[in-house]
Amino acid sequence: MAFDDLPEGMPAPANARQMVELAAQLAVNDLLTAEVKGTVVVRVAARSWEMWVLNGPLPTSLEDMIRYIANSREPAADGVALAHIAIRPQDEPPVPGVQVIGELGGMFCETWGRLEFPEGPTGPKQVPRIEWWDHKPVPERGMWLGVDPMVMFELGPLSAAEA
Repeated sequence: MAFDDLPEGMPAPANARQMVELAAQLAVNDLLTAEVKGTVVVRVAARSWEMWVLNGPLPTSLEDMIRYIANSREPAADGVALAHIAIRPQDEPPVPGVQVIGELGGMFCETWGRLEFPEGPTGPKQVPRIEWWDHKPVPERGMWLGVDPMVMFELGPLSAAEA
């Protein structure tokens, strides 16, 4: 987990697209360089942000983990986003890409960028083109913000034996 305040002069995200842009700014390069392996969840409350990396076996579903991170403490999150390398089932043939989805203000927004490997599969990854989907209203039953997780657990730092 990492956390900080937004730099002075940088406005806090005001809509779901800006939430996606912030999450992409914080996480995508680390995902492409494999400095971070897993799913990144970005939480924003006022001008403070947190970036959580989820990998390995999770104590619940990814959706529930995002709900837990977004809603488990005060102040309430204003926005939340996930960023990860994924394969979309609708693509034929399936190809890996970077997906970022953000929720803020009762709306959500999504972006996708297909990964390319110009120097082969072990070389650096690139995302030459990004696709955006328009803002959509959060489903009536909710998405992440304000939706209680199905299970409760405690997240914390690794012990010396786990690190």
